[in-house]
Amino acid sequence: MKQVGIREARADLPKLVKRAQRETHVLTHHGKPAALLVGVEGYDYEDLVRMLDPAFWKMLAERRASTRSTLTLADLDERLARPRAKPRAPKNRPARHPRRKRRAARARGGATAQAPPGRRGSAPR
Repeated sequence: MKQVGIREARADLPKLVKRAQRETHVLTHHGKPAALLVGVEGYDYEDLVRMLDPAFWKMLAERRASTRSTLTLADLDERLARPRAKPRAPKNRPARHPRRKRRAARARGGATAQAPPGRRGSAPR
């Protein structure tokens, strides 16, 4: 772990980032530690966010300390391999067409209901 002053880091940041992929750097401000520069090349963004989330680590510690039964990988594979129930076919319902209803009512000479406010092109003409 190397110590680097903030001014020095600012002067040549790209080079420092490349070196941080191999070893961690402590950035100092007036000789006191201010930040860490750690290389994260090869990690996914989601993994980085999770690694830095204290709530995730708390949940993980609680789960490890739990006496609740867990599934083995073989049990999980078996559960996931079971055939699932067939999804139901959608009910065939005719589509509702408010414009057609209004046009038909106009053609008969009847009054039409107003469409809800804020809908473009839905008011009777």
